[in-house]
Amino acid sequence: QDPHVEHAVAFGWPLTGASAETAVAVVSGELVDRNGLIESVRGILPPYAVPQKIFVVAQMPLNSNGKVDRKALRESLSNGSIPLG
Repeated sequence: QDPHVEHAVAFGWPLTGASAETAVAVVSGELVDRNGLIESVRGILPPYAVPQKIFVVAQMPLNSNGKVDRKALRESLSNGSIPLG
């Protein structure tokens, strides 16, 4: 676990029909080393589950139960609220 990561969520994106093109991760925290995180999870996850890209956000959106709102994250990626670069 990276001490700079507060929250991390992985999911398939973008959705194309019933499937996703690739796995991505969205993390919150400061001084996040994207490449280091990807290398770390390579030793833990099967190849198909390793995120191809990591997006860093200042704060995760939460739902009314206090859990990370994955739907809001997908919408933010789709509408450009989270920079793709």
